[in-house]
Amino acid sequence: MVAEKTRSAYSFGLSYGIREWTRIAKFLLDEGYGPDATEQILYSKYMRWAHDNSNNSAKMTLEKFIPYFRKEQKGIDKMLEEFGLSYGSKTEVVWYL
Repeated sequence: MVAEKTRSAYSFGLSYGIREWTRIAKFLLDEGYGPDATEQILYSKYMRWAHDNSNNSAKMTLEKFIPYFRKEQKGIDKMLEEFGLSYGSKTEVVWYL
């Protein structure tokens, strides 16, 4: 699964933990991002900035991540386009889980 594969990401150790990291990965997949795009997001600076934007909360949660994601989604999508990635199909997401 994408969450397990990206545990080495810098932001994982900030305050996410495996439970919330997995919930965020699932959220991104459910939003229509493919596995590669989700992996890129989890490895990206946006995860660090989401943490910083939450007032460096001791524990990051999906609920804290979603408002930041919505605010920055255009920038995230632009980053993905630069890597040749974009939204995945729902079938791709179902297959990957």
